[in-house]
Amino acid sequence: MKEKKISNEELRKLQQIGLEMLIEFDRICQKYGIKYSIESGTLLGAVRDGGFIPWDDDVDVSMTRKEYNKFLSVYQRELDSTRFFFDCHETDSDYIFGYGKIRRLGTEFKQVGHETMKQREEIFMDVIVVDNVPDNFIMRRIHGFICNCIKNILNSEMMLESNDYWIRFKSILLNMIPKEKVFSFLKFFEKINNNKKTELCRVYTYTPASGWGVPSKCYDSYCWLEFEGHEFMAFEDYDTYLRYAYGDNYMDLPEESKRAPHIGVYDLSFGGIFDGGDRN
Repeated sequence: MKEKKISNEELRKLQQIGLEMLIEFDRICQKYGIKYSIESGTLLGAVRDGGFIPWDDDVDVSMTRKEYNKFLSVYQRELDSTRFFFDCHETDSDYIFGYGKIRRLGTEFKQVGHETMKQREEIFMDVIVVDNVPDNFIMRRIHGFICNCIKNILNSEMMLESNDYWIRFKSILLNMIPKEKVFSFLKFFEKINNNKKTELCRVYTYTPASGWGVPSKCYDSYCWLEFEGHEFMAFEDYDTYLRYAYGDNYMDLPEESKRAPHIGVYDLSFGGIFDGGDRN
């Protein structure tokens, strides 16, 4: 599908919905003492811009496995189900990611490259979960190989119509592996790796931005940062994280050609949210 050019008005609406989801997520976390951090572009925007990076089109938070499990234990009774749906493998058998997404009901957000996928297609906020990476040199490489295999199997559904014959053939084979079996193994894999604190942690189902993972010490302590007129939890040592994710010059603006939304979409709808009466 051809990528849609998002207008400035549509981008601002995406940001408003992202903020709405973040406020709801934070409300639940504060009520139950659950620790998290805004991350990626959301964290960079808070530190550098005091809110959304002007061209950013989504919201990201991350948390340790322990805190994520706390959230999983309460969201069903706490999340406003008239506006939001928490999407994960347990709630959606077609879901393929190893972390959750809060989705805004009543919207459509169809991503380029996801045309062959069966999962839900609403505007979302990523709720990313990190797990430990072994400290041992050899085990770290074995661990990375296993993570890459898991990622390739789960993501194979995206590549079923690739123009590359070999990628398409490999994806068809990988897609035959039952996702339920993969997620069962993933849960076992997470458990055996989280029995002691390690130097690094990462999301097991996608490749780290650089190196083998982010320093686990980032998740040791938190502070509050202002973002779009609200305060949200963030790594106290956000400098370490941002240097890891964006380099030492993260406070510098990128060149103009890179100042654009990073998620390609071919269909976008806000339903009646901005028509009045459907948005709290």
